[in-house]
Amino acid sequence: MEQIEALNRALFLINAGPGTVAWRIDSVVLIANDSIYLIPLLLLVLWLWGDERKRNLALRGCLVAILGVGMNQTKIGFESRGCSS
Repeated sequence: MEQIEALNRALFLINAGPGTVAWRIDSVVLIANDSIYLIPLLLLVLWLWGDERKRNLALRGCLVAILGVGMNQTKIGFESRGCSS
């Protein structure tokens, strides 16, 4: 967990002042916004080139993603906690 926190701080805890180069800001924004799209690619790779255990893992990942998106669309997860969005 400490390694993830260190990576998070190294990538995203930048003081973007006037001296910060544009490529660094653009790369951090790209990582923050678009890294989520690597998950479907990872699931596809697990499914196509994995053994039975990896395919099972990819299938479970897809089911969890579908469940999460479905809960978000119906707002089931938020209504049960009393939150409003």
